[in-house]
Amino acid sequence: MRYTTNMETFKDFQLSGFEVYTMIDAAARKHNGKAMHEHNSFLDFGCGAGRILQYIPEGSLRAGCDVNAPIVEFASQQFLSADIYRNEFQPPLKWNADSFDMVYSFSVFSHLRLEDEKRWLKELRRVGRSGCLYLVTIHGDWFIEATIPPAEQEVYRQHGFVYRDVHQRSGSEMDFPDGYESSYHTSDYIRHEWGQDFEILEIYKGNSAVGYEWPDMPESMPDILARLRPMGQDLVVMRKR
Repeated sequence: MRYTTNMETFKDFQLSGFEVYTMIDAAARKHNGKAMHEHNSFLDFGCGAGRILQYIPEGSLRAGCDVNAPIVEFASQQFLSADIYRNEFQPPLKWNADSFDMVYSFSVFSHLRLEDEKRWLKELRRVGRSGCLYLVTIHGDWFIEATIPPAEQEVYRQHGFVYRDVHQRSGSEMDFPDGYESSYHTSDYIRHEWGQDFEILEIYKGNSAVGYEWPDMPESMPDILARLRPMGQDLVVMRKR
């Protein structure tokens, strides 16, 4: 967990997972009218050690996949009722077409090369049912504004998509695979390119949990959202056309 999430303690891992889960769940309620666990079936694409999966109650068909073999083995032992397996770095996934009502992916599409991103978007569209809700995080507008020197930001905006090598590898089986570095997307790029195959419902900036409110939510929820730390990545909410 420390290697793949940069969390120093299990408590940090749990808190981070709860915060991200709360925001993604709020987005699902806002745009699909129901909580994550109320969907009949869902896929955690890039599930890791189960940072988000740990907070989703059993009941619906839970599935997850990741390219890291030791992490997948750990997650499989922790979530016995979930269908978790190690996928290859390139598609396809093992599941049939039209398998899932919801697909979410945290901190995967913020790391892929453009050609790999296109392949995986096509594959995730394949396994989603008609109307499937997708919740995908990226290094988006906010991340570019917050981390890229101002003199370079215009280049990112002009290109819309930028990929940079950032990871050092030690030769361990825990290493990220080649082609998994850091990618950046503008909202305009997402709407123009991803919008060809998906209906883009909303892009939440990663600097705040405010904005995730949904109709008829509990009175305590705005205060809970306000106290969450920022997700750190923009969240793209979209639906299969």
